[in-house]
Amino acid sequence: MTWRSAHCDPGVASLALVTCLLLAAAPARAVPESGGKPDVLVVRGQLGDGFVWPGQVGHGGAGPGVLVDTVVAVPVLRGALGPQSLLGLRTVWVGPNGWFRVPLEKTSDWLLLLVDSTASGPARVVAQAAFPVRAGASTLLLLPISRTVGGSLNVGRLAATGTVATVALEAPMAQQPVAGRVFALAERPLPAHRFSLTEQQLAELAASDDGFASAMDLVANSSSETGIFYVLRPDFTWGGDYAAARDGFQGAFGFRGYSLQLTTNSTDVTLPQICGDGVPRVPVELFPPPGRVVAGRGSPEVPDDNTPTAVPLYGDTKPIANDNAVCVVTEGGAVEAWDDDFFAALRDGSISHTFGYKGLHVKSALPLGSWAYEVAGEAKAAFDVGVTVPLTADRTVNGPAPVVRVNTGGMGEITSVEVAWLLYDPAASCGQPYCDVVDPAVLETLIDEALVYFDNVSTGPRRFDFVGFDPATQPSIVPPRSWYWGYNGPASEQAEVIGVFYSSAGRGHFFTFQRYVYPAAHQGLWLPVPLEYTDYGTPPPPPPDGCNNPTDPVLVTYGQQFLLPQHDGLDFGFDRPPADAVYRRILAPCDGVVTQVVMNDLMKGFDLGIQCDATRSALLALKPCSDDPAVYPGSSLDEPGAQEREIRVFPGDAVRRGDVVARVVVPWQATKPTWCPAPHVHWGVFDNAAAVCPRDGIVDQTQRDQLDDLYAHLCAPTGWLTPVCP
Repeated sequence: MTWRSAHCDPGVASLALVTCLLLAAAPARAVPESGGKPDVLVVRGQLGDGFVWPGQVGHGGAGPGVLVDTVVAVPVLRGALGPQSLLGLRTVWVGPNGWFRVPLEKTSDWLLLLVDSTASGPARVVAQAAFPVRAGASTLLLLPISRTVGGSLNVGRLAATGTVATVALEAPMAQQPVAGRVFALAERPLPAHRFSLTEQQLAELAASDDGFASAMDLVANSSSETGIFYVLRPDFTWGGDYAAARDGFQGAFGFRGYSLQLTTNSTDVTLPQICGDGVPRVPVELFPPPGRVVAGRGSPEVPDDNTPTAVPLYGDTKPIANDNAVCVVTEGGAVEAWDDDFFAALRDGSISHTFGYKGLHVKSALPLGSWAYEVAGEAKAAFDVGVTVPLTADRTVNGPAPVVRVNTGGMGEITSVEVAWLLYDPAASCGQPYCDVVDPAVLETLIDEALVYFDNVSTGPRRFDFVGFDPATQPSIVPPRSWYWGYNGPASEQAEVIGVFYSSAGRGHFFTFQRYVYPAAHQGLWLPVPLEYTDYGTPPPPPPDGCNNPTDPVLVTYGQQFLLPQHDGLDFGFDRPPADAVYRRILAPCDGVVTQVVMNDLMKGFDLGIQCDATRSALLALKPCSDDPAVYPGSSLDEPGAQEREIRVFPGDAVRRGDVVARVVVPWQATKPTWCPAPHVHWGVFDNAAAVCPRDGIVDQTQRDQLDDLYAHLCAPTGWLTPVCP
């Protein structure tokens, strides 16, 4: 086990923590050397359909094919794929009959790439080998050779296929054709017993290793002649419930977004040039794939009700870049460059840039195709990160997912953090998305080292620790020095954020738990809409005609709003404007933490969950009630629609009662669908998961009077669902 204290000086913990961990974490171990003659496994195979090779004789691939003259093997030690892997590459030539034979040391696991050595750049790597394990399971990219018995393995003929679905059958987010990406599917299923694994263990490994497709970019963007490399690693972040992590094992499965970290040992640009610090600024830019749009985070300022929230959109003409980067010196003396969507620092001789460090939206899959990295307008590298998305269909974790329990002493001091590892179960057979405990043999193959980290930034100089541990063998981690849970102990030693990080298959995974706002907490609930939306003057207007018409669910239409006590909560609705859209503010009804932000396909909206305290939670269902694709789900795969842009919080965010957490898009009248009467927000309150009447929790007299006034003029149709508010 290793531990470190780090001094990374960002202004906001949740944003800079990612970068701090990325740069401070211990480098992955290089492939070890064994004494004497190394124990090797000789892997044999033959190129098949879709490939041709120099001096081709005998039976080749059917039809036209892509030239392959070498096979390159990439070492992976316990899931670590990065620049260190380039030190141990093994290259063999393809024979005239298409056969290849590559001896691989059993000190590591390996990936196989088919290469055209006469080409340059991304075109050099033609395909990556994928190996079936058994019917119905994902194919395997990573050969777990470190676990093999025997001295040889024949994988048979390799045929070209251009879809990631063949590689990752259990990763719905990645089942799309990949432009410019080819996988070479082996004809022979791998025998589990050859790897000292059961068929189930091999299938679990196959279901979690699709990220190793990034090996194609790793090799394509490195030069054996110059030693220069460019590595782009996507980092994904999920948020969880801080308080629940002390009560029992808790996961952080609410997806917050992703960023892209590029590391290079080139001297293309220096930190002063990135910032324009005493020298002319040199543009450092990352362009999304051609024709694709990527959205960043919106401004924290809330516009007026007639103005949509603007979010940065990156594309062909606007890259993620260092436009306004400023260099700062940290407490430890390191120089870092900061911009709204860009970060850079120098560590161990390599410069790292984080593009979109505040978080980029991903609606379904990352944009497929080549992301272009340029310095001063000159192309330096290209990456297809769309093949490495560790997301399920509902944007939870496809792969090993940690669940955490924080143990505390009598004074609230953190005595240990326990971490267990689960796998996503699409069938939710145990009643939740994560059911199966990850086999230690699978963890040992996929994750070299994980980190538990503790962070405090609001009480003075930043205090930050992380502890490295082996997830396959160590279930409990002890903090390196005193840390307190919640608001116990000295303020500077309170863990405002507790989290787990691991890197595997060239991807970073962050699972964060952010502290609730307990001190001076507001008591009781507030309405989820501003009072001015519900103030219709005195006396209020009479109930509308046709109030008892059971076919009309919009029963009270006072100016801008209706109120309906139906199903498991209250609906607050808004009249459609005659032209253009308006945007109605939605407020946090309690102090707490955001636990979910998910799309609601049935109502074409979004559900926001807030945990108010140990037993009470709130649901805010945003329903713009529009069939316009520009509203929901969005005008393109990449760009968020109008309603998603108006969501201002992400899972793991702490909120105060009255904060604007979102705005409901109220489209103009011509967009009204038949299936939804009016744009509205549904407000539900739950006590120990049982629906209760939201009205009962309101203690502020002004708000209570306003709601009672609405109730006095509320009527409901006969035959409606029994409400929780009588």
